[in-house]
Amino acid sequence: MVSEKGRTKTAIEKGRTGPDRYRRLANAYSLNAKKLAECTNGFSQQNFIANFQFGEVYRGTFLGDDVIVKIWKNENSLYKVKPGDNEERYRDELRVLNYFQENDFHPNMAKPYGTCDDGGYKAILYHLQPKAIDTLHNLIGKDTFTWPQRIKVALGFASLLEFMHAPHPNYLPYLIRNIDAAHILVDEDYEPILFDVSMISGGILTDKRNVWYQYVDGCCGYVDPLCARPGKWSDKCDVFSYGVLLLALIGKRVYKDNAELPTINGSPQNSVMDLGALVHQSLESGSDFYSSDATEITNLAKTCVQSNPLRRPTMNDIMRCLQSLQIAKHYASTWEICKLLNGDKAILTGYRSFDSSVKDRRLLTWHSGHFSQLNRGSDYCRAGKNTLEEDYDTLEVFSYKELSMFTDGFNEQNFIGKFQFGRVFRGMIRKKKVMVKIWEPSDGIYLACQRGNKGRLRDEIALLRDARFSSHPNMVKLIGYCHEEEKVGAVYDLDPHQTLYNLSPKDDFTWLQRIKVAYEFACLLEFLHAHNLPYMPFLVRNIDAAHIILDKDYSPKLFDFGMAIGGIILDARITRNLYLSGCHGYMDGGRWYTSSDVYAYGCVLLGLISKKVYTEEDVKSGSAYVSELAVAECDEERSKACFDEALFSLVERKLSEDGDHFACDGAELTRLALQCVDNSFERPSMKQVVKCLLNLLVVHKHAKELGIKQVVRRKTKKSRIKRKSSRR
Repeated sequence: MVSEKGRTKTAIEKGRTGPDRYRRLANAYSLNAKKLAECTNGFSQQNFIANFQFGEVYRGTFLGDDVIVKIWKNENSLYKVKPGDNEERYRDELRVLNYFQENDFHPNMAKPYGTCDDGGYKAILYHLQPKAIDTLHNLIGKDTFTWPQRIKVALGFASLLEFMHAPHPNYLPYLIRNIDAAHILVDEDYEPILFDVSMISGGILTDKRNVWYQYVDGCCGYVDPLCARPGKWSDKCDVFSYGVLLLALIGKRVYKDNAELPTINGSPQNSVMDLGALVHQSLESGSDFYSSDATEITNLAKTCVQSNPLRRPTMNDIMRCLQSLQIAKHYASTWEICKLLNGDKAILTGYRSFDSSVKDRRLLTWHSGHFSQLNRGSDYCRAGKNTLEEDYDTLEVFSYKELSMFTDGFNEQNFIGKFQFGRVFRGMIRKKKVMVKIWEPSDGIYLACQRGNKGRLRDEIALLRDARFSSHPNMVKLIGYCHEEEKVGAVYDLDPHQTLYNLSPKDDFTWLQRIKVAYEFACLLEFLHAHNLPYMPFLVRNIDAAHIILDKDYSPKLFDFGMAIGGIILDARITRNLYLSGCHGYMDGGRWYTSSDVYAYGCVLLGLISKKVYTEEDVKSGSAYVSELAVAECDEERSKACFDEALFSLVERKLSEDGDHFACDGAELTRLALQCVDNSFERPSMKQVVKCLLNLLVVHKHAKELGIKQVVRRKTKKSRIKRKSSRR
């Protein structure tokens, strides 16, 4: 049993069951729907505080403590909500709170007290002491909200944004993206407390600046009209919103539309204007008001909201400006937040000055504009459709019933094959051929589970809506998705032929077609592995012939990213899919590096040239991997006195009789594949793999048919042997 004031928790209240660590904040209670309703007195109107962007906020009492209850609502919210979005917002906030709890909170960030994920409710309880008075939105117009209190709120919130925007050696800085006075509570000490980060991006989370929530730009009246477009999010968007907040504080008015904001664009940048006129007259009385402060803070606010993001200050600049105000100096001894202004950062537990010895300073720099496009890795990567210019609303939301209709009831004739987390089908939408992917519970063949499939869908949406990835010709193009109860699916703009798993053993899968697949898929992996600071290289981790679909032109398309880490998927560095190790027959069993993908590619290449795949029967019987069999065969041949490594080939006999096959290519591909699956981890990079493939004789003979515009100057056999002997 739990006493009213006690901290002892029952097993149910602890919420410690299951592998989802993001739901298990230390010292946070887990409430069911009944307890949630009880603590707010049935969500009574007396306890209602305000609406936030995607739901409602209430006062409440739990175990004798005053709490703030925030509930995401799919219906009757202020902004559009698509299926699964609020669930992901809830998960993201828990991830962030969990991370900050392990690394300490900023004093102006709401602290978690409990969570609820039951009965259709997604809610977080915040423990605020001192007690919250009201939201900043409700306080702005009140006469009782004095000038010193307003400046204190401005300082506190500026320090929080400075903290969130601070550079980090491993992650992007955090962007709030939905700053709104309605998302800031003010406590009895007039400290601002941010309690909603439903659109937060960066840090440990998937980078959402270019993707995901683009159908919601931010909060009305606070969103930067230029920077909130797809691909334009930066720290200067938060600065713009802060400027609106500052104008609201000094003018005692809430701006509901950007058109209401004062403009400085029509005046010279350095002209002297009647800046003090923006401060409400009722705030000018009292010994704490300084006219110089009014001019300075108004000028600061206008600079924050000017149209050119490059001319806006950083949050560091804003803090320095606020630090210089007369009122800040006057209250330095009594305002706790002013300890920050005097250089004492002890109050900001967890606020760190990052090590200046970091070798690559680019990791500590995050410009307000764009990051450069990912290095495409090869000349083959052709420009594709730029989804940055598309609206997120073009991504359709389908019901599971519609997915069934597209595939004729998931008819067996439309079934293509299994992948690690479910099945794929051919489909038809309005006379347009598509491919439908359904995530399903594990059948015991693959290392999979139903838990987390919705998260995989959301990461896939983020990835395939990012132009840097979706523009690659060997990535599938997403049309829409399904997100219902336990039904999760995706629909791709693709007329599928077959998976590589199904085609590899086939006699009618020609040598030239196999080379095309090997080359194009290698180019895709080279592209994904390319360094693109501040991101880590993108790792697929579950490469499998069953995850590569071929179109009618035998061009390979990667269609599953269920274990992907790196790139814009930033939270992977902590706990992503720790209980999964890859796909049977394609995993090396080591730690996850780009070399792990290289190993899997080697297995794919061996399957292409030997016409062998690792089947479900092999999984059940525990048979050796294709790579292990290939290495064993090589070792067996090597033990023979007549063995010539330069001529050794694992190319299947019928394939070797193909008119486009050359013996030297077969030997070169065999050596390349064996190097890729080498257990000493002295494997080539994908860039080296692509370079080797470009040197094949078949590539030089059929470059046009393979769609290769440039090929490297072919090395002679003599030079290859010389290089080989030098290695010895």
